[in-house]
Amino acid sequence: MAKENKIPKRNYLRIKQMNIHYLTDIYFGEKNAGTTHTLEIYNNLSKKNEVHLICQKPQTEIEIKNKCYIPLFGTKRVKRTILLNFLFWMIYPLYILIKKKPDIFYQRFDGTLFLSPSLIFSKLFNIPLVMEVNGNMLDEISMRHEPQVYVKLIKLCEKSYYSKASRIITVTEGIKQEIIKKYRIPEEKIEVIGNGVNTDIFRPLNKRSNLKTKYGLDKNNVVAFAGILVEWQGLKYLIEAAPAILKEETETIFLIIGDGPLKNDLIQKVKDLNIDKKFIFTGFVSYDEVPLYINASDVCVVPKIPLKSGYSPLKLYEYMACGKAVIASDVRGFEILNQVKAGVLVEPQNSQKLSEAILQVLKDGALKNEMGKRGRNEVLMHYSWGNVAQKTEELFINTLNENYINSKRLRASSRL
Repeated sequence: MAKENKIPKRNYLRIKQMNIHYLTDIYFGEKNAGTTHTLEIYNNLSKKNEVHLICQKPQTEIEIKNKCYIPLFGTKRVKRTILLNFLFWMIYPLYILIKKKPDIFYQRFDGTLFLSPSLIFSKLFNIPLVMEVNGNMLDEISMRHEPQVYVKLIKLCEKSYYSKASRIITVTEGIKQEIIKKYRIPEEKIEVIGNGVNTDIFRPLNKRSNLKTKYGLDKNNVVAFAGILVEWQGLKYLIEAAPAILKEETETIFLIIGDGPLKNDLIQKVKDLNIDKKFIFTGFVSYDEVPLYINASDVCVVPKIPLKSGYSPLKLYEYMACGKAVIASDVRGFEILNQVKAGVLVEPQNSQKLSEAILQVLKDGALKNEMGKRGRNEVLMHYSWGNVAQKTEELFINTLNENYINSKRLRASSRL
């Protein structure tokens, strides 16, 4: 009987810095939740490791140390465009890989890299691949009414990625359960690591006066929303809740921070209800200025429409980090509000319940302040981007150790 080979566990953290190739098709030409997540993870992982960000070439330079821009081409022929872009997505990462072989591939999956080099090179060079999944693509494209052929491609792509990746990181438990159910991926292969917040940027500020002057908010209650203006944000329910709020709290202003495809429709809706003087649509606001607007508010809202996979509470964390009470839809991923009593969860798509919750907090200054303090303390302790990066790094180390042990065992068994 052959003697069992005992393989010592190799600790990458003690041996060296990890060399991480972080691939994403996020476009950095605009600031949104995706670019925020990617850059915060990059910056925090880079404090201890060598991280190379491989992404589309943006119009504006990204101020980070190690990056590889991949040019994208558009031609009149669809097949030629796909072929050219695929070749460049293969050549550039291969060039970086040859210069310095990574310890691990980290791939943000957004449903557009149908033939990612990380998937191919991880098998060719025995480099572990960790997938990062931030949402349910099928939920999102169903709201955009995409063609069925695109839906089928996404399903095929997801199945291939999830089955072949070494590990998967999801930002919510709901996304994890959807992947397990839909693609029969083993539960132990998936780790939930939620989003975080930059607590240095998002913090309580005493700069409300500038915005109060700009928008005439001196004597008003301010109810704020910040984010891209799209259907799943549920802003139509906030607008429908506004008349009931204004009936009891007449000096209330609704501050809608951000831009998006639904902006004109939402503006028309407030005009139809004859409450347009009570709504301010700021348009695009830079990431660094968003905390100023949040701090100009009394209450912040997240009236999301339910999705099967739930939501990452990134926006909740930003509001909470600024010390604001939050009113949000009772959807998967937002349970933290009830757990730490930092706000109120209401039935989704119910304007009456939403208005009642907003009024409850606006009328009770002590409750509002206490909720804000609890929220700020919670994100400081558990949900900074530094904490998120630390959990991600620990998962990388465990994945590398598992890959090292499995490779040793495979070589040992082949010699028997």
